[in-house]
Order: sequence, then structure tokens, then C-alpha cells
Amino acid sequence: MKNYRKKIGALRDESAELQRKLQDEFSELGTKLREAYPELCQEDNAQEVCREYEEAGERLIVAQESKTRIATIQSRIEAIRQEISDGSSERKHLQQEAVAVFPGIGRRAFEIFHDNTYLEADYAERFSEISAAQNEVDRLQAELDEQEAILESKPFLDRIVTRGRVVLLKNRVSSRSEAMEKQYRKLGESIVGSDFIREVNDEELNRVAEPYSAAERRIADIADRAEQLDKERTELESELSQLCEGRRPGKASSELDDHIREIRTTQYNALAQFARIVRNQLNEDMRENMKQHLEHISLLEKDVDDKQAKIHRLEAALEVERLQSEIDQVNNDIGLREREIEAAEKRKAELLERRAQLEQQRTEQEEQRGNPEEL
Repeated sequence: MKNYRKKIGALRDESAELQRKLQDEFSELGTKLREAYPELCQEDNAQEVCREYEEAGERLIVAQESKTRIATIQSRIEAIRQEISDGSSERKHLQQEAVAVFPGIGRRAFEIFHDNTYLEADYAERFSEISAAQNEVDRLQAELDEQEAILESKPFLDRIVTRGRVVLLKNRVSSRSEAMEKQYRKLGESIVGSDFIREVNDEELNRVAEPYSAAERRIADIADRAEQLDKERTELESELSQLCEGRRPGKASSELDDHIREIRTTQYNALAQFARIVRNQLNEDMRENMKQHLEHISLLEKDVDDKQAKIHRLEAALEVERLQSEIDQVNNDIGLREREIEAAEKRKAELLERRAQLEQQRTEQEEQRGNPEEL
């Protein structure tokens, strides 16, 4: 078919592209006309399309604000989670630092208790374990000092025995001292939970305990902040759920993107339609100001018309070929039927001739038979 279909397809693609450019030009013209001459929207035939554009603009604002709010809430929730996580890590670190000062607190508290008998009435039980342990260490240390003092004055064999006892006592002193470190830690932990530090108001004890106090204050601040953040997160998650109408935020945001594109398409088409409506109602000044757009539109329309005219011609040519093909088929059918008729006529003549022969034979036989009643 002389590539008519291919040519039509190519021309339709070109025409569609020109139509898109023409719609772009009309939409841009509509934008400028609406901004420069808002009174054109008061024309009876333009009011509806202008109202459609404005309503679409209102929906666009709502959709964009919703999308922005969803993103803002998601970002804030993530920031809250990170801050809570950071606070939790800091709290663990502070707790470790606080535990590290317990031995020093316990040691200084025991020194104060040991040097101030007036504290025994209220705190004797709290310090009883460490006091007993200290007495045991003192006893072992005294015995060790005694054995070391007499070591060199002993006879050779006795020195061997004494050295063994010295080693044993040193091990016991070391073991008890290490055990006391744990007891100092335990005592320090107990002390910070009592009124002892405040009551004695010892400068050195206050200094030793300050890291713990600072850590506790910071831990309390972290806990308060975490509570505030958790409340804020709950409120934000509730708001997010309402904004997303039960959907996942990602899906809701994606649907809003689609909705925004649809609204913008509506505005785009409304502006183009507005320009088409008022195009022939522009006064001379308006036409002069929009001359470039109007001329470009005219050129595009001419190109579109030319493409469409050529498409129609090609479609007509295609239709001519189709009709000719159908005519040829009909002619073929007519020829076939004529041949069938000719054959039928020939067969009819043969049958007529055969009938005549049969009738002749019958007549001859009837003559030979004679009167059938005589038979």
C-alpha cells in the first residue's frame, strides 16, 4: 500500500508532538493572560474554567502541605529515635562512670566513719562489714610486720619457716585487700543512696562523690528528655497515621505525588482552555502584548492543520486502495458466479435435450404398445 500506513503513523506522531507544543503554548499564554488581565476571568464563558483552575490550586496547596508535613514528621520521628538512642548510650556510659567512683566514695566514707565516733549510732550497721574486714587486714598486717621484724634474728631453719609464714601472710593481706575493694564499692553504692554525704558534708567526700552526683543529674535529665521525646513521638505518630489514613507513609506520599501531578495537569489544561476561550476576545493592546505567543500558536496550528490534511489524504488513499481491493474481490465473485451460471445453462440445455430424447423414445414405445386396454 505504498507505505501509507507507515507514513500515517509517522505523521500522527509528529501531529501529536505539535499538539503537545500547542497545548504548552496555550497554557503559557493562559498563565500570562490570567496574571496580566485577571478581568478576563469575568467573561461568562471563562468563569467556569477559571474557577476550575482556582479550585485545583486550593487542592494543590492542601496536597503539598500534607506531603511536606508527612516528610517533616518522618524526619522528626527519626531524629527523636536517634536522640533517644544517643541518650540511652550516654546513660549507660554515665552509669559505668558512676560505678567507677563507688570504691573511692566507700573508702573516704569509711575513713570519716572511723575518725568520727558520733556516727556510730546511726551508721554502725552500714559500716560493720567493712570495719570487720579492715580489722582483719590490720590484724594480718600487724602479724606480717611482726614476722618480718624477727625474720633476720631467727636461726637458719626457723628463718625458712618464718619466710613461709611471711609469704602466706602477704598473700592473705593482698587477698583481703582485694576483697575490701569490692566491699568499698558496695559500701560506696550504699552511701550514695543514704544521707551520709549530705550529713557529714566532708569536702573531700563531696569532691570524690561529685562525678557520681553529676552523672545522676545528667541521667535524670536524659530520662526527663526521653519522656518528653517519647510523648512527642506518640503525638507525631498519631498525626502521621491520620495524615496517611492508615496507609504506610511511603505509600501515602507516593499517592500524594500522583495526586499533585493530576492537579497540576488539571491546572495546565484549565489555563490552556482559558487561553483558547479568550483568545478571540483580546483587545489590540492585549494582542500586542501577547503577540509572540499568538503568532507562535498560529504557526503551530497551521502545522497541525497541514499534518492533519496530509493524514486525511493518506487515509483517503488508503481507503481508495481498500475499496479497490474490495471491488476487485467483488469482480472476482461476479466472474465466478457468471461462470457458474454459464455452466448451469449448459447443464440445463443438456438436460432439456435428454428430456426430448426420452420423450421421443416414449412415443415410439407407445405406438408399438398400442391400446393398453387391449392388453
